Amino acid sequence: MAPKISVIVPVYNTEKFLHRCIDSVLAQTYTDFELLLIDDGSKDSSGTICDEYAAQDTRVKVFHKENGGVSSARKMGVENAKGSWIGFVDSDDEISSSYFKDLYEAAQKHGCLLVCASSKDAKITSQDFIRGLLLNRIDWGMPSKLYDRSLLLCSNAFSIPKELSIGEDLIGNLFISSNVEGVQLVNTTGYHYRENEESVTHTRTWSPDYETVFLKWVDNALRENREKYKKELYQMYFRSWRNLVYHGVLVDEGVYWIKVLKTDKENVPTSISSRILLHSPGQKCAYILLRVLSFTKKFFRIRE
Repeated sequence: MAPKISVIVPVYNTEKFLHRCIDSVLAQTYTDFELLLIDDGSKDSSGTICDEYAAQDTRVKVFHKENGGVSSARKMGVENAKGSWIGFVDSDDEISSSYFKDLYEAAQKHGCLLVCASSKDAKITSQDFIRGLLLNRIDWGMPSKLYDRSLLLCSNAFSIPKELSIGEDLIGNLFISSNVEGVQLVNTTGYHYRENEESVTHTRTWSPDYETVFLKWVDNALRENREKYKKELYQMYFRSWRNLVYHGVLVDEGVYWIKVLKTDKENVPTSISSRILLHSPGQKCAYILLRVLSFTKKFFRIRE
């Protein structure tokens, strides 16, 4: 009989954290699950560790593949999953013993195809879910959610190129959430992100070209609904612009996503940082002002 839940863990060079990650999944109080470990061409001992677990526990299945990035690893997991529900865990993170029990029971109780770990219990519309993602008020990560398998099979969530190694979860969730009516938020702190200094997020180099490709994929994921979320989308454009300038990166202000911010006065954000970017006499001046603003907010504990 097929398990109810398939837990998919993409694995790439995380031998230092992998044991604790896998052990936390196998210790779930909800036991009707399978664990799919997708070794994405690891160069360290991660692949061997995966094989050792599979030899000890029949719930564990291992797939080895050439390195193709997290989206391709997740896609392979979904294609081989037997469960009617799909959950993801990153291989350098851990989960509490009741994590998938909490998410699955909420899905069954409220009849939702997508449940999301949160700080509160609430049922929201897919529109509010998308707005929350774009405004960074809802966790972008695919691991913080439990999906009905049908959602993943009928979306482009795993078509994202390997080069988009930061923000791919947001894009994937935008693709997926266009196929749901509502999302159940579940008050749980069961997913534990690890601060891995060797991760892509911690070693990233800020690049205008990367931000442009990323934002084009966000636009593509929203598709015909792009106009509905214009204000939230512009907030994201501003975050990209602000982050680049804040990190001292020279930005060509002729790119499409900055052009629209300068021309569409009705929908642009009114935050202090957005005003700095729009009205500063140059990027050097904007850089200094953003740094001063950041220090001031931290010192006085101000939220913009």
